[in-house]
Amino acid sequence: SPLSEDSSCHMVTVSAGVFSLSKMVDMNSIAEDLLEGNIDIVQAQDRMRAVYMRPALYPEWLITPMFTLFSVAATPLFGGGWPEVCTCSFTGALVGMITLKSHSYVHVARGYEIIIGFASATVAVLVNRFVVSINVVVVLLASVLWALPGLRLTYAMADMAAGNHTTGAPKFLAALLCAANLGFGMIAGVHLNDI
Repeated sequence: SPLSEDSSCHMVTVSAGVFSLSKMVDMNSIAEDLLEGNIDIVQAQDRMRAVYMRPALYPEWLITPMFTLFSVAATPLFGGGWPEVCTCSFTGALVGMITLKSHSYVHVARGYEIIIGFASATVAVLVNRFVVSINVVVVLLASVLWALPGLRLTYAMADMAAGNHTTGAPKFLAALLCAANLGFGMIAGVHLNDI
């Protein structure tokens, strides 16, 4: 049996970084193979090391243009027109650049949701006030849509539905805090620019 009386479990806290869904799928596959007895622990460690060391599928510089395209594509979903699309092209690029910096600077990563909410709100309010009349809410939603914690909430609810309250409750709280931080950043940006 892999578990004995001297078996132990350790919980490791990881630093905020970039999630790779392809690596997560590969790690899950390794865990399933190990649990089913298809591989032994040494083979699992070797395969996990190979997945960990594998380079990213896409270069990091693609983050900023992809965030820009996502924000631009999301704008019409909320009823935005060309002025909102143009504003979202700028806010999407700004959020993409902040995302790149958050990978390198731990202080940016800690306040990431607040920063992107504040930056998006600031740009939207300034464009609305000094450039062209826009629907600020549309720009805000399209700018931070991808950062909403939908996947986190899904994982949390799945854990709690399966009876894993020890992991589900913290995931649920983290998702709520993420949404609250986004909202706080957007509200602060909108009201600070009213001064």
